[in-house]
Amino acid sequence: MDIKEAIRLLEMGRLEDLDLDVLWELEEVLSTGIDTQGYYLQFKNIVGGKNTNFPAFAQAPLPQRSLALRPQIEANIKAVKAVEKEINFFAADNAGHLQNPEAEQIFNFYKQVKIQNKAAADKVEPADFFQNLTAMAVLDAHEKIYLNPKFAAYSKEEQLKTYQNAVLMSLQETAFILVSNQQIENRGQKENADMKPAEVESFLHRVMAGSEDENVAVSNQNIIGTLSAGMNRLRNSARRLNAMTGIKELNKEIEAIDLKFVSSYPDNYPAMKPLTRGQDIAFIAGPVGQSSYGAWKIGNNLREETVAARENSMTLFTHLQQKPNALKFLGRKIAGTIARVITTLRCAAEAGMINETVARNWKAFVKLQNGTANGASKKDRARFNMMLASVNAKAAYAEEKGQGNNGIQLSLFKKIVDSRIGRFFTARRKTVSRARPVKVSASRGE
Repeated sequence: MDIKEAIRLLEMGRLEDLDLDVLWELEEVLSTGIDTQGYYLQFKNIVGGKNTNFPAFAQAPLPQRSLALRPQIEANIKAVKAVEKEINFFAADNAGHLQNPEAEQIFNFYKQVKIQNKAAADKVEPADFFQNLTAMAVLDAHEKIYLNPKFAAYSKEEQLKTYQNAVLMSLQETAFILVSNQQIENRGQKENADMKPAEVESFLHRVMAGSEDENVAVSNQNIIGTLSAGMNRLRNSARRLNAMTGIKELNKEIEAIDLKFVSSYPDNYPAMKPLTRGQDIAFIAGPVGQSSYGAWKIGNNLREETVAARENSMTLFTHLQQKPNALKFLGRKIAGTIARVITTLRCAAEAGMINETVARNWKAFVKLQNGTANGASKKDRARFNMMLASVNAKAAYAEEKGQGNNGIQLSLFKKIVDSRIGRFFTARRKTVSRARPVKVSASRGE
């Protein structure tokens, strides 16, 4: 969720209809955004029960409502563990076909993906590719199911279906993100890199078809970037879940998968973890960071359709196949996002935020933060945290206020680079005006 989306949800005046996890995320975005304190106070008054126009919160404010969910989440966790002892998600019949047609469909897509290992990122082994994506999909399913108020009371058959749909949904989302994100990488930072919505809709159709003779090439930096963006989103969700309910189960599960991913991608994956709350500037971490930034933006496009599919007990593919207009609309949204991400990356490169020096220094700071570099001190770590918070805030301002106007956006990026924290990344010493950036309507943002 970005600032524009958060403000839109608040101004709709229907906070009582939102799920708790959405409210938690909304609170976090409004409380940490630039120039959003007024919106945040408005939000706190509503969910704190002080606004009489929202009687449901007056009866049960958000903090109490969140804590009341804890017994239900604990019951769901127990139910999920029982389901996972029984289910064989990719069980095949005697002919070698998966028993679940939708599972076979998405499995066929991933089976024919050709991995392009480039020198700019850790090597992705074909044997690990689908296994790692499935591990993340299971975590994603856990996140959704733990917060489902009805799951523990479902019949065994309903629990199995809900679990299968949740894992499939995540794998389907990731497939869409990978092929869309690859378009960003392939087009680079060209001036005329726009995609027509019909082109996007066409390759989304091909993904859903799961044809075994389809040749889809995906780079290692795209794969690691997409994994990083997905895990960072889950990490944010787990942190909010723990803060609001005291439930730590999802945090523990993420930590276990993190160890595997760090082992698989030792150079790139650790550099992305500190950007969990800074996906707006993920591009500073090099080619994998640029892919992670694109994956995060494209993933935001899928939120509306995945919510609709889940409400109708469907997977994403089934939902879109039954609603062709929804697929057309999604194609338009993703085409627009591809163009905007390419513009952002080009402007960031021109402003000095994307280059080998920035990426190399970022990785060095991460090592300091993790205590894996010689001489890492508390002061080093404090400077690192200050740098991350400041640059994230300034980049978020550039993203939300400058989008749609290349000149303003480039000017804002230059201010970021030339700031005291910006010089922490590069050796730049040129002085520019430190005047407050020109305010642009948030409606110009994505």
